[in-house]
Amino acid sequence: MPLTEAAMQIGNGPSAERIIVQEKAIIITDRFSERQCYLLNKAEFLHVFICPDLMQAILAEITGSADHDISFTHVFMVQDNAIRDLLLSIMKTLSEPANQSTIKINYLQQALCATLITHYASISRKQSEGQAFQPLTSSQINAIDLYLENHIGREVLVDELAELCGLGKTTFHARFKQAMGMTPYHYVIRYRAKKVRDLLMTTDMPLAKIAVDCGFANQAHLTSVFKRFFGKTPKAYKKAGG
Repeated sequence: MPLTEAAMQIGNGPSAERIIVQEKAIIITDRFSERQCYLLNKAEFLHVFICPDLMQAILAEITGSADHDISFTHVFMVQDNAIRDLLLSIMKTLSEPANQSTIKINYLQQALCATLITHYASISRKQSEGQAFQPLTSSQINAIDLYLENHIGREVLVDELAELCGLGKTTFHARFKQAMGMTPYHYVIRYRAKKVRDLLMTTDMPLAKIAVDCGFANQAHLTSVFKRFFGKTPKAYKKAGG
């Protein structure tokens, strides 16, 4: 939640969008959400990270059963007075002495969890005990690769890939990791880096143009990611012939 008005860029490449986030607007993501956002001005934010175990405990109280899973739809810039007031109360309470604030924080975080679950969560039955997620099929992986190739210049969300495979986001995430040994987000970043490598070695395109075409925020972002995967800067990699 921004405590002051913030200018942000959502995504990369030609499809990137610049927006103004109003003061105290609510932004909600779950632990599988992978969205690239860049702050364009100085702004103050309140970030609250909720332990999944706490969320599951509150969910069990609400449903009367421990047999459910939960996921959240990405919510951006919603005006929710109940959530806002709880977040501001948490921030205020954190400045109080620990012996006075512990009970308040416990109450507030439970109230926050319950409100989020009630208004913004999707609830589903858990996998049966011992039942493993099946990995994605080769045809599903091929469809993902083709989709990435066709949309490499813009931000690609996990939700899109899950829908492409006909799966819910949580199930898709688990099945993808089972098949590929990494998260969808890591796979997309690696795919972009490999595309950069291919263009670097087969064309004379300027690196800044390659960055935009492959969905990176800028040349510096591309260089940082490329070095992480290939151990060299793009310039050094090309000079060494790979």
